[in-house]
Amino acid sequence: MACALLCSCASEKPESKENGVSEETPAYACRVIDYYDYTKPVPESAPADDAYYAESFFGGDSRMGGLYLYGTEKYGEIYYVTSLNLFMIDTMTVDDYPDETMLSLLEKTDKKHIYLMLGINEIRNSSFDAWAEAYQELIDMLKEKHPDADIYLIETYHPRSISGLTAEELDVQLNKVNEKIRDLAIKNLCYYIDLDPGITDGSGLFKDELTWDGLHMNPEGAREVEAYIKRHVYRRSEYVKEICE
Repeated sequence: MACALLCSCASEKPESKENGVSEETPAYACRVIDYYDYTKPVPESAPADDAYYAESFFGGDSRMGGLYLYGTEKYGEIYYVTSLNLFMIDTMTVDDYPDETMLSLLEKTDKKHIYLMLGINEIRNSSFDAWAEAYQELIDMLKEKHPDADIYLIETYHPRSISGLTAEELDVQLNKVNEKIRDLAIKNLCYYIDLDPGITDGSGLFKDELTWDGLHMNPEGAREVEAYIKRHVYRRSEYVKEICE
């Protein structure tokens, strides 16, 4: 299991005095250790409550629009950009918010939990190296402006089809982009979510009853994705421990 050492500190207990004699107790060290395994997707957890959602930001491409349009959780903030391309995150305006870009909203959010759903509109890229570099710049900005926020990277779930790609080509491209997302999560100590186990059928495709076009969520699909995210939440208290010696 991967774990990150968050901090280490040495402390010295105060002297004890008895009958005028000072007795110095030995120094001890405390370490705060994060036992979370960043190499794996967020495991199933107790469902998040309304208070958690009230402190959450969801941003992404038109797939995130399913949660915006059909989701039942109205406590947090959900934004999407139709046909959002990561390379244009600072210029493409947010649907229903013509004065904002996804980048501007991410820069000024005060939410404690930030969820990102990106990658489907670049799925035909020959390489995802430049895309991953742009994603890294976005993560760097979030960590600088929101150092205490939890950042969740949502993998690109498997649509039933994408125009211009055969089923085999789509599989290859999805593996490429999701590998980059996982690498970014591990490198930056972010949390990544694999939606596929909750929304795909026996053939590994987005369940037909959850989508209206093979890619985007219908109302039932939005509720399923919403519920899945709600059951896969990182809680610091479960993984971060102070060890004193």
